[in-house]
Formats: sequence, C-alpha cells, structure tokens
Amino acid sequence: MDGKPAYHVESTELTYVAQGAQRRANVTTLSRSPPSMARPRRASLGWAPVVPYRKNAPEQAAAGAGLSFRFPEPTDGKSMWELAEQAGLDVNSPYAYVMWAEYHRRTSLVAEDDAGLAGFVTGFAVPETDLTTVFVWQIAVANDRRQRGIGARLLDELVVRTGARCIEATVTPSNQASAALFRGLGARHGATPTEELAYGEHLFPGRHEAEIRFRIPVSAA
Repeated sequence: MDGKPAYHVESTELTYVAQGAQRRANVTTLSRSPPSMARPRRASLGWAPVVPYRKNAPEQAAAGAGLSFRFPEPTDGKSMWELAEQAGLDVNSPYAYVMWAEYHRRTSLVAEDDAGLAGFVTGFAVPETDLTTVFVWQIAVANDRRQRGIGARLLDELVVRTGARCIEATVTPSNQASAALFRGLGARHGATPTEELAYGEHLFPGRHEAEIRFRIPVSAA
C-alpha cells in the first residue's frame, strides 16, 4: 500500500482504501482511479437555518498558550477568505465568508493568537435533525501555525459552543489530513465515525473525487 486512497464509484456504491485499511460504503466493487481524478472543488453554498444552541455561550473564550476562540463577525470575512486561500481550501467568494460570519456565526468559530487569525471553522445546523447536528463546511489553520492541534481544538470548541450531538462533514478520499482530524474527534468522544458515500463523482462537473460523509456522535458534557 502506498497510503493513497484507491476508489471507484459505481452508481451510489463506493469502496476506497485509506491508511492501509479498506473502508466500505455500500460496497460492490473496488478499482483504482487515476490521480488525475482529483480536482479542486468550487462548491456552492446551501444556506441552512442557524439557531444558537447555547444562548449563554461566551462571545470569546481563552484557550491557553496565547490562543482564544470567538464567534466570527462580518469584519472577519476578508481575513477568513485570505486564510482559506492560503491553506489551499476550495475558496468560496469573499462575500460568502462575510455572509457566513453573520448568518451562521453561532455555528462557526475563529481562533486568534498574538499574531492574528490562526484558524477558523465554518458550519451550519443541519435541517431536519432537531438542530442537533452541525455540518462542518470548512476548517482552516494558518500555514505557520500547523502541527499545534489548532484544528482539533476548533472542533472541540465548536462542540462545546453549540451543544451539538453530532458533527457531520464530507471529505474526499485523498484528503487524509481531514479524515484523520474527524476520526480524532470521534476518538476523543469514544465514538467511531460512520463513513459512507455522500456524493459520487458523477454528480460533479469535470473530474472531481467522490465525497465521503463522516458522522461523529459527540457530547458537549
């Protein structure tokens, strides 16, 4: 195994290999797709209602080691967009980050240190889940602050701030860093994430990897 995922989508069935282990989502077949299948995704936004789970959640909380978390403001939108681009994410429009910081601020966070913006996570409450599931849209950490656990701390703080019972996200099979981040969240809550095919590559224009849905039961207690 070279550690890189192998996968092939047939209709809505997927098999892929990651970190030396075979993972299945309604599996019937397995074959390797060429590396050229990966392509940056320009995602559209699907707005969802946001309800503050905990109305008494502090606007800002210290996190130790000079790091603090707070809900974003529209004035953070420009810096969030710049950080998303620096981190190599599928960058949305600058307007999207400004709007997200207003309409989805209670399910999103920014992390700051003495040098400024260190990272952010954007999310929204999933409809038809009694607003107990938060979908993580994007998470980014500044390049010069990586390997410090900031991404994991953003997710932990998001669970506490929202009181979510479940965290959802989609990850492409080649994005093992994000997969490890969400599996780590599950491990800290004594849970194994469910991983299943969310969107096959046939749904996207051009060449785009399939998206795997991670669902992680969590507890804010």
